[in-house]
Amino acid sequence: MEIQLANANNQAIELTPMAPQLQARKPDEDWTGVTNTVERKRLQNRLNQRAMRKSKRRARSDENGSPPSDGQPPPSPSQIESALHVCRLSLPERRARLERFAGQAFADYVSGKACLAHLPALVQFNVFQALARNAAMLGVATEWLIYDSLSPFGREGPGLGLSHPPIAAGTLPSCPDNLRPTPLQLTVPHHPWIDLFPIPRMRDNLLLATADPGLFDEDGLCSDVMEAGGTGWPEEPALIVWGEPWDPRGWEATTAFLRKWGWLLGGCGELLEATNFWREKRGERRLELGV
Repeated sequence: MEIQLANANNQAIELTPMAPQLQARKPDEDWTGVTNTVERKRLQNRLNQRAMRKSKRRARSDENGSPPSDGQPPPSPSQIESALHVCRLSLPERRARLERFAGQAFADYVSGKACLAHLPALVQFNVFQALARNAAMLGVATEWLIYDSLSPFGREGPGLGLSHPPIAAGTLPSCPDNLRPTPLQLTVPHHPWIDLFPIPRMRDNLLLATADPGLFDEDGLCSDVMEAGGTGWPEEPALIVWGEPWDPRGWEATTAFLRKWGWLLGGCGELLEATNFWREKRGERRLELGV
């Protein structure tokens, strides 16, 4: 698969999936002796992905000559003071302030006058709010924030740690069609965060990929989606939300996201179409995703 600028030099960029390494962390995560195949696969997948993250941190530590760290760099005093100020605000006031900021940043970005310093915070806020709104419509308002949660849509959910019984697709009368669970979502146990993307084929692709822990780093994708806006912005993998969260036309993928995760987007023309819509509004060239 390759991603390229339309009418450009057609230079292919190889998209390669990552391979995890197996390593256990805690005794209660030892999958040996677990007879339930679904539960065993879930534990194996979690350990594989965790081991990959540790391996990456170790590699960066070797390059920098410093000990590995499991956390982010400590915030500066100004960042702490700013965060404390926002936390002291009442919830309605805090939400109103964030929405005013997001609205102004959106207008500036679409008009081509964006302040790059504001864009990372805008991306993080919009993505989190979009997924939270979709979660509320699906009835999983908090479950998607818990690492070990399982989606209530999978029929094999009871007995695997669900916080409530399975939810039938027919019991969501107000749910937009793009968010309604697919047959695969109703049969494959999975984390509820996968249910929140408004592109059915993309959700199915993610579920199929999770069946092979050696192919797909689910934690890596989650990190790229939820923690975008770091020091590498805007040249880092990210999803951006500009419209209604349940509408694929309101979403955009960065070039780096398509390059890294494009192999998961087979048959998901909606995301590329929406991405090119927002790129053209900013006067940028269209992208093409080929096989």
